[in-house]
Order: sequence, then C-alpha cells, then structure tokens
Amino acid sequence: MFLVSKNYLFHAYAWLKLYNLEEKASDDDNDADDSELKKMASCLTLAALAVPIFSRGDSISSHANNTMNRNKEYARLLGYHFNPGRDSLMEQISSMNLFEICPTEIQTLFNILENGSKPMSMVKEVVPLVKWLRANDDYKKYADGIDELLVVRLLEQLSTVS
Repeated sequence: MFLVSKNYLFHAYAWLKLYNLEEKASDDDNDADDSELKKMASCLTLAALAVPIFSRGDSISSHANNTMNRNKEYARLLGYHFNPGRDSLMEQISSMNLFEICPTEIQTLFNILENGSKPMSMVKEVVPLVKWLRANDDYKKYADGIDELLVVRLLEQLSTVS
C-alpha cells in the first residue's frame, strides 16, 4: 500500500517492522535464511534513501495538517508511538548496522548520496548504480525515489559551489 502510493517513509518503516520480526524469528531458528534478511535490509535501506528530504507543502495549509494527521495514523497502524521521520529512520538503520549486510552497490549509493560528493562526480557515480537498481526486480521500485534524491543532492551541492 505504501509503495504504490510512493509513501517511501512508511514503506521503509513497514520494512523495518518486518525485518525486526524476521530477525527475531531467525534468532530462534538456527537454520534461517540470511539471504532473506539481506534482501529485507537492502529494500529497507533503498526505501529510506527514497524518502524525500524536503516537504512539498507549506506548513500552514490544511493539506499539510491533513498529511500530518494521516502520518500519525499510519504510524499508529504500524505500531509506532512517535511521528516517524527520515532522520530517525536513518539513525535506526545505522544503529542496527544494516548497511553492512547490503550489497556493495547499495552501500556505495548510500555513501555517495548521504555523505556527499562533488557534484559532477556524484552524477557519474550514481547513474550506473541506478541502472543496476532498475535491472534488479527487487530493487527497481526504488529507482525513481533515488533519482529524485540525486537531483536534490546535486542541487544542494551546486548551491554551495562558489
């Protein structure tokens, strides 16, 4: 539901919930499949990266208030008792060391987009990784969100060039 509506934030939180449940089950079962946890961690990381880093509405409008109320309801449905955000999601992923179990391409993508890079090299480095995402059936659904993040990060970097 969250993926279809391109609500990457709650899609990522749903993945986080599922990952935590699966990890707990795999701790109880020594024969658990680590490849499934790796895939979940990868989808969770990509969904978190695809979360927009800025709000598209103004905070005064009734639309923004409706969105905030809807987000609180989504959080409640997923069992979270706080207002989830991109920053808290990234902190959780980082504290759980999920980046380390993701494929190298996703780790590289994360490092480039979250830790900064020179504007011209950023595009050269990210475009092949997005092509790799689009070629992978499990990850291609996050490519549009990653493209949007690339544009925003590129504009951020260009605005600081003097």
